[in-house]
Parts: sequence; structure tokens; C-alpha cells
Amino acid sequence: MSSEGAIARRSILIFGLGTVTGAGGLGAAVLAKRALFPPPRPRRGPDNLKLVQEAGVRKLEEYPPKARTALLGDSILHEMAPPAFLGPGYGDFAVDGVEAPGLFPLAPTVNRVAQRAIILVGINSVRLRRPLPEIAAGILKLRSMITIPTMLIAPLPITDGAYGMRSADVETLRAMLSAVSPPATSLAGPSGQIRPEYTSDGLHLTARGCQALAAEIKRREAALSWS
Repeated sequence: MSSEGAIARRSILIFGLGTVTGAGGLGAAVLAKRALFPPPRPRRGPDNLKLVQEAGVRKLEEYPPKARTALLGDSILHEMAPPAFLGPGYGDFAVDGVEAPGLFPLAPTVNRVAQRAIILVGINSVRLRRPLPEIAAGILKLRSMITIPTMLIAPLPITDGAYGMRSADVETLRAMLSAVSPPATSLAGPSGQIRPEYTSDGLHLTARGCQALAAEIKRREAALSWS
């Protein structure tokens, strides 16, 4: 179906809510429109680190100092941020489309306000076809800049071809980081690629994928005596 046809169908649906529900139709139509066309969230890109930093600090300050864990990485961690997946105590310092060096300026703030940190970054560098040793070096440098107890999660498996990336390149990067970060194998299927039920597009996580990653994080936290 064309985009024009899809928009037309959505418009018919919203109009239909108004005609069916009578006096309450306008409110229902507004709610339906918001569900179909949610307002864009503020951009959390590398050009807006101040917004990310302020939001992460505000969130962490809701919790006791000894219960604060910073999530430092790319948009996959932003998807994980809702308490429904990880529970309370986590502050989101995730940046859309970021590479590891782009997070260096956030390290001092994370060290100051958090008790622990979780890092998940690198997939955007693979997408941009950076040399894999360069990507690994940047991730390890970021890890060295975080002076509080830190959990490094290697880039998650993907579907081969997602966003033009090769699954083999992601696997090679994960292997380069394996000495400091065991791969999150619970999200991978027999082929080594991400399980279809865990991803919406071969890269980003579905709700089930977020739940699986949250379970992986909780297991690692227990192994590190964080919980």
C-alpha cells in the first residue's frame, strides 16, 4: 500500500471513532491520533549531549546514591531505560547514533553521579564501516575513562544485512572484546544472529528483546555482586 493510502486509512479510522462514539468522539479521536502519530521525542544525538546528560542526572538523582547505575551507550540502551525492563535505579545516558568517542565527554558526569555503569556501544561504528580494531580501541578507551565499577556489553548480535551491516563483522568485534565482555549469547540463535522474536528490524529490540537483554544484565550484575 502507498503511504498516501496508509494515511487515508488512518484518517478514516480517526473519523470513524468520532462518528461512532458521538459526544465523546472528539476526545477518542484525539487519543487515537496521538497513538497513530506520536509527537517526536527530543533528539538525543551527539549534537545534543547536554540534554542527554541533564536527563540522565535527573533520573539518577531520584534514587539513593548507592543504588544508581548509569546506562551509557547508544539508542538500544535508551529502549532499555523504562523501569518496566530493568526496574528502578537506572539513569539513561544513551545517545542516538553515537560512537564510543562521542561518549567521552559524559564520562566525568557518570563518574560523579553514579555508583556503577553499564556500557553498550559500537554498532553505529560498524554501520559506518570504521575499521574494527579502531572501534574496539574506542570502546576500551571509554571503559577506561569510567572509574566506577563498570559492565561492558559487547555489541549485540544482528540479522545479517540489517542496515547494510554484515553479521560476521559484528561477531568479529564481539570476539575482540570478549576478554572484557562475554558476548550476550542469550540473544543469539543457532546461526549466531539475533533471534527474530527479539528484533523489529534486525538491529533494534522488540519488547521481548528488551526483556531478554534485561535478564542478561541482571545475570551479570549478580555475577559481579552488584545485586
